[in-house]
Amino acid sequence: MTLGRFLRVVSCGVALHALVASSASAQGVCTLSSFGVDPVLARDVVSLRDESIGLCFSTTDTLLSSFTIWTDPAATTPHSIRALLVTTDARGWPTSNRLWSGVPASEPVPDGVNPTPITWSFDPPLALPAAGMYGVFICSSDADLLYVTDSAAPHYSTWLACPRECGPGCTIPKTGSFAFSVTFCADHVSPTRRHTWGELKTISR
Repeated sequence: MTLGRFLRVVSCGVALHALVASSASAQGVCTLSSFGVDPVLARDVVSLRDESIGLCFSTTDTLLSSFTIWTDPAATTPHSIRALLVTTDARGWPTSNRLWSGVPASEPVPDGVNPTPITWSFDPPLALPAAGMYGVFICSSDADLLYVTDSAAPHYSTWLACPRECGPGCTIPKTGSFAFSVTFCADHVSPTRRHTWGELKTISR
């Protein structure tokens, strides 16, 4: 069952699981710390048709290494997928202040069996302004994201948002989360990708 062909959802809360790994590159070494909602918990799908779905996460790290979502293996190849990162206000709700926006390196073709991962990677890591809560939005003209109901993701609160908009809009409370994993570089020794204030102002418009 599809939660909403024309729904846009924002979810905020505490990650359900975490893992730690190590990674080395020509630029340096870092310890990767990941958290999110496992796609194996998904029993539903949220469809994006020129819409977006977002979530908020809280982190004590500031070097973003990657962000992954999973689409329905039975769906067609997703189209025009992009992501944007925004700040949150004092309540922890996403704002219209954009810190980054981009497309994934590739959009894998579903195999009809396994959840299809779509990843945004940052090398060097993307440096966030500070530890705290941030919002990520996934926007697409045609994508079916795996969705985890409130019973499997009890720590997440979500909002239905205004249609035809890529980013935060009006909010209506809901529960649940789409499957995702966010990875941070907890101990990085190489240079990081930092934006100037001019760049931040440009992409925030």
